Amino acid sequence: MTWSVCWKTRPFERGLRRQEPSPLLPQLLLLRAKALLRRAGGASLQSTGALRTIAAALPRLPDKAARASANLHQDMRGPGLFGTILLFVVFLILGCGSEFLFWWATARMRAWIGSHPMTTVPQRLRMIGLRLAFG
Repeated sequence: MTWSVCWKTRPFERGLRRQEPSPLLPQLLLLRAKALLRRAGGASLQSTGALRTIAAALPRLPDKAARASANLHQDMRGPGLFGTILLFVVFLILGCGSEFLFWWATARMRAWIGSHPMTTVPQRLRMIGLRLAFG
């Protein structure tokens, strides 16, 4: 089911009316995706199954988006706009701070990895392994 929205009210007070989706929409999307894949070199059975799953889920997307929007507006009523922005800023600072701490704590290790010689194949392979293990 999809929802049409009455845009004359504020976003969190919109009236929603149900509309039935076209039953042909998933089949049309699947045919279009198959044609694109054929043009690009053919589709395997696995990708066709994935396309069917995506095509079956697409009609529910507007309903899910409307529900997510309503949940967001309902959640913002509690702490308000200032509280929501404050939470966002706090989490942003915590994320940047943890990344800074990681880089500060691993500076010696990164310098040690970068200073190793890479003249022979075993040394190069060891360095690749260290870089992959370190991230």
